[in-house]
Amino acid sequence: MAAASVESSPEYEGWVEKQGHSFLGKAYRKRLFVLAEAGATWKITYYKDKKSDANKKGSIPLNGATVTSIDQKKRTFVIHTTNKIFP
Repeated sequence: MAAASVESSPEYEGWVEKQGHSFLGKAYRKRLFVLAEAGATWKITYYKDKKSDANKKGSIPLNGATVTSIDQKKRTFVIHTTNKIFP
């Protein structure tokens, strides 16, 4: 039996408003986030609107990452890592 790819069998998947930057300052964009096991570690891959290679906006390997809660009521958080990768 062939192993399933990481992208085709996610552990968790859902919509997140990701903070980005524009020429007007900070902007929030709705992104589809997929949290999946990637070998010996985990990674988040995020997409513009639907899961496809054409819509892939980036990925964040989570080895060595820390997560800080900003506001529990608004469910906001920050992921701190030195390994952020953009396609």
